[in-house]
Amino acid sequence: MIKLNGVEIKLDKYPDGTFLFKDIPPIGGWCRDNIEWFFESMEELTAVEYITRYCWDHRVVPNLYMPYIPDARMDRVKHENELFTLKYFAQTINSLHFGKVEVLDPHSDVSAALFNKVHVESPNRMIEDAVKKIASNNLMMFYPDAGSMKRYSSAVHLPYAFGIKNRDWETGEIKGLNLWEEVKDKVMYEIVLAKFTQNPDLKEKLLATGNEHLEEGNTWGDTTWGTVNGIGENRLGRILMKVRKKLQEESK
Repeated sequence: MIKLNGVEIKLDKYPDGTFLFKDIPPIGGWCRDNIEWFFESMEELTAVEYITRYCWDHRVVPNLYMPYIPDARMDRVKHENELFTLKYFAQTINSLHFGKVEVLDPHSDVSAALFNKVHVESPNRMIEDAVKKIASNNLMMFYPDAGSMKRYSSAVHLPYAFGIKNRDWETGEIKGLNLWEEVKDKVMYEIVLAKFTQNPDLKEKLLATGNEHLEEGNTWGDTTWGTVNGIGENRLGRILMKVRKKLQEESK
């Protein structure tokens, strides 16, 4: 769906499939005109371009509000025969010389970096409003991947889990989803083990603790991986002690 100054533009068509634009709302008021594109299909890109050029013909420089960025998932290529479609899409948008391009929570930093005069709108307020509407004492957040967990978990102070996608990189198809809650201890152990085996100085410091109890104390309220005032599961502390034991046995 496309709107110009809050009015939906009907994308009617001629029999041959080309667009028929009618009843375009007035433009050129005291404030900058705005084109809003709520993505449904790439076919709409042509309509956005036509409407933008219509504004330019009337000496108006519009802003573009585009909450969803098409082609955002193609933000890199792995092989020479792949098309960097996000780059080419951004070049098309940039060629229309909008006064500002406003997006909502891009898929990656690459997405935002490719657009000129871009403004990234945070979704935190929307998330907070949605949580307030649910208003459940047993609410737990689930994030579809680690990236979304990092971006959003700071906005909502609730217990959470996230998924680890099993993706076919050739087709882009997601084959499955592992719950981080189910595998997080194993993954964290592997990360900590790699950290202390690959860094001799850190390994030496960890071994120097002998058989002392290790606790991940913190002041930011994490009672899962650490402790606050001695209270918490201390999962990271226990993993450190497990890694230390392994390193001690290997050093014998």
